[in-house]
Amino acid sequence: MRPALILAALAALAGCADYPEVIAAERASAAAAPPPPLLPLDEVLAQAGTAQVTPETTASIETRAAALRSRAAALRTGPDAP
Repeated sequence: MRPALILAALAALAGCADYPEVIAAERASAAAAPPPPLLPLDEVLAQAGTAQVTPETTASIETRAAALRSRAAALRTGPDAP
């Protein structure tokens, strides 16, 4: 157990390290990339289309939510519950 804890701590610390080569390459590629285009709001809204929520979609989501609530209640009252 203890070696696993030490290994996990070392892995976590390695994730905090700075890697100058990676940072430099990332900055270079970002500097070479063109900026994203700015579009008028009308074009963005036209590309978004209309909402596709139907009564069937709503019923499906409500059914799923009820099933998840039931499952959560069963887990709360299961054999491991305090």
